[in-house]
Amino acid sequence: MWNYNNLLPTLMMLLVIYMFYITSPRLPIRSRYSFVGMMIIEIVTMGVDMTASKIDEHFKNYSLGVVYWVNILYFVLFFIRVLMYFLLTLNMLGYNVSSRKSLCISLSIIHLMFQGIVISTYWTNAMFKITDKGYVKGPYYNILYIHALFFLLVTLVMMVVGKSKSSSRRKIIVGVSVGIMILAYFIRMLFPEYLVMDMFYMISILIAYLEFENPEFYLNSKTGLFHSDSMAILIDEWNEVTKYKIVSFIIRGYSKNREAYGTAQIDKALAQISIFLKKEFKGKQCFYLRDGKFAVITRKDDVNDIIKKVKDRFESAWYAEKTEMFLDVGFAIYDSEFNKSSNFIMEALRDSLNEASVQGRGIVKISRKTMDKISRLSAVKVALEKAMDDYSVDVFFQPVVSTEDFKVVGAEALVRIYDGVIGEISPEEFIPIAEKKGNITRLGHQVFEKACNFYSKYGEKMGLKWININVSPVQFKNRNLLMDFERILSKYNINPNKICLEITEKNVIDADILKNTMEKFVEKGFRFSLDDYGSGYSNAISLLTYPLSNIKVDKEIVNSYFKNRTDLLESEVKILKGMEMTITAEGVETKEMAEKLKELGCNYLQGFYFSKPLSIEEFVERYNLKK
Repeated sequence: MWNYNNLLPTLMMLLVIYMFYITSPRLPIRSRYSFVGMMIIEIVTMGVDMTASKIDEHFKNYSLGVVYWVNILYFVLFFIRVLMYFLLTLNMLGYNVSSRKSLCISLSIIHLMFQGIVISTYWTNAMFKITDKGYVKGPYYNILYIHALFFLLVTLVMMVVGKSKSSSRRKIIVGVSVGIMILAYFIRMLFPEYLVMDMFYMISILIAYLEFENPEFYLNSKTGLFHSDSMAILIDEWNEVTKYKIVSFIIRGYSKNREAYGTAQIDKALAQISIFLKKEFKGKQCFYLRDGKFAVITRKDDVNDIIKKVKDRFESAWYAEKTEMFLDVGFAIYDSEFNKSSNFIMEALRDSLNEASVQGRGIVKISRKTMDKISRLSAVKVALEKAMDDYSVDVFFQPVVSTEDFKVVGAEALVRIYDGVIGEISPEEFIPIAEKKGNITRLGHQVFEKACNFYSKYGEKMGLKWININVSPVQFKNRNLLMDFERILSKYNINPNKICLEITEKNVIDADILKNTMEKFVEKGFRFSLDDYGSGYSNAISLLTYPLSNIKVDKEIVNSYFKNRTDLLESEVKILKGMEMTITAEGVETKEMAEKLKELGCNYLQGFYFSKPLSIEEFVERYNLKK
């Protein structure tokens, strides 16, 4: 009567996946629960399907009640399986169906209406009836297809028009899975004697497992703990349903420890720490956040207990073969009462752990102040992106004065951003963000072009011999930087010798690459100035390493000279003069400072005594040039 050929192999494969899945570490999140539920309901449905089919083939050997209720049970499970698949697909798309009460109630009513028809079959023969010839379809049998196609189509509609944060790939995979199930139901309608539905559900479960639910996707391979992306998923879900606390800790001086003990030994220590956390904090979620950072999430009020246990363990050494490693840790604590998104929390943890690393065994509690700082950082990121997208980055200019006659001979281009929401943003805020996020090249191009546009219109008319433009060392990683700058200069008909590029060593990654790139720029006629000399980032070795023509003495060195009358500034000026470099002193605030710096031998001066940074309009107006 029915063909069972595909049923047993499908069941065996499903059991293998199920056993592997439930014995692996799993996050307590919706998609995991729905995936396990889907596998359980499919295994049970397959078992009841085979049982019901066997009973139907030998119905005369069983009482009429047994035949009816086993078949009714199968159809009840058949409909539940559709519902579980629906929940699984929505969870894979990132929807929390339980948070949409009206949708839940509506779909539940619809589902229960169908189930009511199924259960009533014992009295109404709606789905099937048992006659002298055996099992016969009832007048409402096809509602099982209507029920399935309804929920599958709802999934597709929500995937297309719903506000899901899922990636395009995830949506495509879910769409393919739903398409397979729609095809499966049409095949079942055409060939009901073949028990193929279980095989198609097995395919969909396999797709979900391979693409989304494989436990390995959520684990850090080095430690076997859940990784930071897993932590973000859990945080976003728990924010909706429960209170929790995060105890995170960092291995102090992690990079130095890797150098001191060796990579292999530290990796073994990380593995031992992970084993300790899993053993000591069963029932809690433990994570490895990279670079020596760990976290434990608890829903109990046991933060102090967790900290104590971790501290006590780190009092003892960790061992790798014959290496004895003593490691120190700092802690950062977060409480979900702030109710922030996972991105926000992860950022706060990173900053707080870095602070805790400096403090050593200190405990940093993420406070409202920390939250405000992260909020500000997020707002600056948004403002920076908007300014670059709108090409609304402002470039101000501060004059550079010659000590020969105290007249303006140049100007430094200084980038500024003004946002309608948070107001004026300091370069000290947005430049590090641009460098970190990989936007510094794009930002730098806008500043360079706007500065060149200014110089082409006003530079020679105002007697400006050059214009200084700050360039981040990170920009030099772009192999097309020189070509891009030459293209802009050509556009505005400016000679490269009119451009002096200012650099600092603060973010230098590879000094050799920077030197080689600078030499190529110099060959084309560009000049370089070393900014912030004496600040701690730039030092005397830089003078011998890079092809520099000008040195800008940091304003702190200048201010220190006039406050304390130290010999440092005089010594540095003599050294630089001996190397035949021109010297620009920053931070000039008074006439006395200007005259003394001239006496010391500085070539150029820059500071608020002459002018603060000005907009183009202000600069033009200040120096009596018509727009």
